Amino acid sequence: MKKMYNGNEINRYFIFDEGYFPKPWGNFYFKEKLNKNILSNEPIGEAWLISDREEYQSSIIHGPLKGKKINEVINTFPEFIFGTDKTSPFPKKFPLLLKLIDANELLSVQVHPDDPTALKLGEQDSGKTEMWYILDAKPNSFLYIGLKKNVKKEHLIKEINHHGDIDKLLNKIYVKPGEHYLIPAGTVHAIGPGILLAEIQQNSNVTYRLFDWNRVDTNGKPRLLHIEKGMESIQEETILLKAKKVEKKHTFGIERYLCSCPYFIAKYWEIEKECKIWDNNFSFHIVLSLSASYINIYDENIKLNKGEALLIPAKSCSSVVIKEGILLDYYQI
Repeated sequence: MKKMYNGNEINRYFIFDEGYFPKPWGNFYFKEKLNKNILSNEPIGEAWLISDREEYQSSIIHGPLKGKKINEVINTFPEFIFGTDKTSPFPKKFPLLLKLIDANELLSVQVHPDDPTALKLGEQDSGKTEMWYILDAKPNSFLYIGLKKNVKKEHLIKEINHHGDIDKLLNKIYVKPGEHYLIPAGTVHAIGPGILLAEIQQNSNVTYRLFDWNRVDTNGKPRLLHIEKGMESIQEETILLKAKKVEKKHTFGIERYLCSCPYFIAKYWEIEKECKIWDNNFSFHIVLSLSASYINIYDENIKLNKGEALLIPAKSCSSVVIKEGILLDYYQI
């Protein structure tokens, strides 16, 4: 039987191609350990798994809509993708961006504006809140998240202008696999070396680089910094929009709330026995597999390998059966 929606033949779920971005600070984890089909021999820093941006438009790789871009699909079938909530207009762009980041070196110190600040500064994109889930980390790997207590913007700018010791001003957090961190817009941050993480974020690419550890390029020139806009965006007292750690044990496995913010909710599922975990159609769900995972949607069996993602439209969620797997689950309220 054909899969139809409002008289149109359509996919009941979406698997997309992936965009790979070489970076000088990147590594080879995607190719060597996740078996991604990467032809380049350059170190890859980012894999964009679901993206509705000019820089990379995800394309469907299966089913009746094979070859269609994600933006075309969400604007052709908005209710099917986003659900039946009519209290707000359907978005013209997919609201989230899912990436994997493989850092072999310490990344620059950055900040993203919130929505009002991005508008004030004349950006075409929204602000950017994001969440990191640590997939792999070498011993003593770390992140920088936020300013230390009583550190003000003027302290930071003074050290930047004098090429000083930025490390002493930032919260340094040693990490291990399985941990997660919500990075609200306005939070100064940097990813340390030896870390592979999954990043879910607002669909925005507004990044203000504050400091790059005094590095220079092959021509001896430092990278461009965005001090004025960055200083406008920094929130010295960051309120972490993080749900309490809640873990529920079910007969089929474990459900764990990771975080909740105005832009997305994130959960962790560890499924040992066949189950249905959604019975509503108020939101799409993005599934990122952390192991070999087996899913049935409208009697079609799907296998996701570690590091592969699936977009399940709101209208399909009640027909999803998870047979086995470890998953990250992202959706909206």
